[in-house]
Amino acid sequence: MKKEYLQDLRKILNNFEMSKAEREDILNDYESMYDDALEKGMKDDEIVEMLGTPEKAAEALSDEYKHITHRRKGGRLIALMPFLSVIAFFVLGFYFDKWHPGWIVFLSIPMTAIIVEAFNKPYKQFLTALSPFIATVLYLGIGFIFHIWHPTWLIFLIIPVFGIINSYRAYDEIGQHKDFFGQLTALSVFAAIVTYVLLGTYLDLWNPGWLVFLIIPILGILSNKNKTKKIVMILSILIAVAFYLFVGYRLGSFFLGSLGFLLPIGVGILTNDIQLSFGKSHMAVKVTILLAIIIYFTTGILWGTWAYMWMIFLAIPMSAILSHGPKKHYLVALSPFIATIVFFSLGYFFELWEISWMAFLMIPIFG
Repeated sequence: MKKEYLQDLRKILNNFEMSKAEREDILNDYESMYDDALEKGMKDDEIVEMLGTPEKAAEALSDEYKHITHRRKGGRLIALMPFLSVIAFFVLGFYFDKWHPGWIVFLSIPMTAIIVEAFNKPYKQFLTALSPFIATVLYLGIGFIFHIWHPTWLIFLIIPVFGIINSYRAYDEIGQHKDFFGQLTALSVFAAIVTYVLLGTYLDLWNPGWLVFLIIPILGILSNKNKTKKIVMILSILIAVAFYLFVGYRLGSFFLGSLGFLLPIGVGILTNDIQLSFGKSHMAVKVTILLAIIIYFTTGILWGTWAYMWMIFLAIPMSAILSHGPKKHYLVALSPFIATIVFFSLGYFFELWEISWMAFLMIPIFG
């Protein structure tokens, strides 16, 4: 961690007007302070908090040293991209009659800025920043060329996936090594969504395809250090799944089969993995979870709404935001969920996949 910290600081200091000797003195001072803190038993994240990030450390020097703006690499390219995009747009339009979707070339403007920024300073999350543009280009390209809007929209899931990968990488860099199963559990949510939608779309297995979501609690259980609890909980889930499928297909009643999931719930309560506490602060979220599960399974079993009723689960994080989120910015926090509901509803019910993606524009608009 110390090595990366000093390397990042060196990159930033290279953009200030100072002699090599001055730069080395500053780096030696920070290295000395870092070593002193380590000797006192401080952890890497505590040291970074004490010294400040490399960006903040360099910012403190801005009064004494002038920032060299002309050294910034790629500045000319950023300035040229709007003109290059306009030229490319008109060439595609006049010579190939591709005004639409030729306008996609304008996405190269912010993408170029993000890439250049990654080379000018230790910007380690540029893939996360690029992912919305990558997803949009792929989604529109596949949609307009092959007319496969659904389930191509799943490509947008790379945005939170890159975010999760980078967040765990950041924890590793400050010495807080996250459990392997923790990252895997977080990523499994999106893997389950992709698998579920593909099973439903191409094999019409919305039910029992939803069982893929059980991989999420199973991975969470695998991170439990108690081997006995781990085995008992996983076995109870597998027995419940087997009971659900047997009763559903053999006796023709998935509703009765769903009662088998009372087994892992009961085991979870007995092992204290599922805690029944009803504090007022979390009551709204808990009620939302209960209602979402009831509505999802009831409507799915009775009317076969598996293909779209999964959106009811988006009400869970939305209720948490409304209950505990910042009141001034709740619309910004809610906008990704609202956009997803509008996007999927317009696409699924009205076959408007080619324009429904614009629902995601409400996110930056609210921001």
